Parts: sequence; C-alpha cells; structure tokens
Amino acid sequence: MHVEHREAAFYGNISQNQSDKVDAISLKKELKSYRAQGVQLYLDGVPSSPKLIAKACMLAEDCGYMRDYTEDEYGRISEVNFNYIKAR
Repeated sequence: MHVEHREAAFYGNISQNQSDKVDAISLKKELKSYRAQGVQLYLDGVPSSPKLIAKACMLAEDCGYMRDYTEDEYGRISEVNFNYIKAR
C-alpha cells in the first residue's frame, strides 16, 4: 500500500507538469493572437516574444507575473506588459 501511494504521488506530479505545459501552450497561443493583432508584448518593460513570456511564467517560482494592459486612443489593447511580482 505504501508503494502504491508513492506511485500515485509520482503520477500526480507528472499530471501537474502536463497541466503547466498546457497552461504555457495556452498562454503562448493567446499572446500570438495579440501579436497578430499588432499588440506589442513586453516582459518587465523589454520587448519580448510569446515564447519567452510563456517560458518565464512557467518557470516562475515564489513569484509571478502581473499583466499590465495599455490601450490606444480607441480603447483597444495596444500593449501587454508582464511585470515580475515577487511573493511575500
């Protein structure tokens, strides 16, 4: 029984990793869509790509990234900046 519990925990970690990959892929698709619409993407104020932003968000431990949207004069999103936020 103890071994089965350890195996279940191991498989649980795999599914969590898979979930993280699905989240990263979903974020990357979303950001590619923004970029295709002409929206500028930034990571901590530096121009960036959907791939690099998704990777940074996926690898973030004890921190996260907060989105900051900037609109143009017509109220459309023109920029998305992912700002590093450290957990307390």
